[in-house]
Parts: sequence; C-alpha cells; structure tokens
Amino acid sequence: MKLSLLSLFSLAACTIATAIPANIESRQARRDPVQYNIDRVTAAVNNLNKVLAVGPGNDGSSATTYFQNSLNANKILIDELRAGTGEIKQVKGIYEAQALSIVLPVTSIVNSISTAATTWTKNKKAAVYVGAHNAVIDSITLLQAEAAGFVQAILDQENFFNSGVGSYTWVPSITTAYTTAIREYRKP
Repeated sequence: MKLSLLSLFSLAACTIATAIPANIESRQARRDPVQYNIDRVTAAVNNLNKVLAVGPGNDGSSATTYFQNSLNANKILIDELRAGTGEIKQVKGIYEAQALSIVLPVTSIVNSISTAATTWTKNKKAAVYVGAHNAVIDSITLLQAEAAGFVQAILDQENFFNSGVGSYTWVPSITTAYTTAIREYRKP
C-alpha cells in the first residue's frame, strides 16, 4: 500500500511539473516580442530621464551619487535595448496595423533618448568635476549604438515602411543628439 501511495504522489508531481512549463511556454508564445520590447525600453528610458532630472546638486558627494545613479540607469537602458534588438530581429515581419500602432511609442522612445543626450550634455561640468566624464563618454557612446540598433531592428521589419509614417528620422535623430553630446564631452 505504501509503494502505491508513493507512486501516486510521484505521478502527480511529474504531471504538475510538466504542466507548469507548458503553461509558461504557451504564455510566452502569445507575447508579441515587438510590443513587449518597446514597453520595456520605454520604461527604461523613462527611468533614465527621471534619474537625470534630479541633477548633480551643488557638492561633490551629491554629484558623485548622481552620476553613479545616472550611469546605472543608462546601463539598464542599454541592456534593454540590446535584448530588445535581439528579440525583434528574430521576428520575420509585422502586420501593417501593428506598424501603425508602434509608430507613436517608438517616436516617444526616440524623443526621450534624445532628451537624455541633452541632459547628459548639460551636466558635463559636473561630470568633469567628479571625474566621471570618461565613464559618461563610454556609456553614451554605447547607448547611441544600441538605441540606433534597436530602432533599426524595428525599421527592418517587413511591412513597417508601408505604414511607418515619419520613421525615416528616428536613427538620424538619435545619432545627431549623441554625436553632439559625445563631441561636447570630448572638448577640453
């Protein structure tokens, strides 16, 4: 009797264990990778701009903390952009209706990323003061490349250009904003 009771529990445990991954897999299959990554990047860029909006303060300690927090938020955004680019590149095309629905969110991402570049530029003196300017240059250079790659992955989707009104300015907008910021940080 004990053996059969143990067998029953083992069978139940195996059944539950196999049902859970199948359920997770079916939820992941229904997730739209383009919209999912747009949402994640939007959250990350909003967080970066929120952190940057605090400003470096009036003393070395608060400026150091500000740049540590800002560089960390920048890294999180870079990681989200990189992961999103990888997932979106695996998509073999999007529907025209989906293309229309993502134009505004991606435009918002591009504008927010460009706003971050302006804020980084505005805070150059504080970065130099606390010795963070080289770290900022490295970080924003990487952000420029990852942001342009993310947007390009969306632009490369089949059916996007049929509906992507105004999207031809996205990559140049990011490139221009960050080229200006990087150039400013490299000035003596």
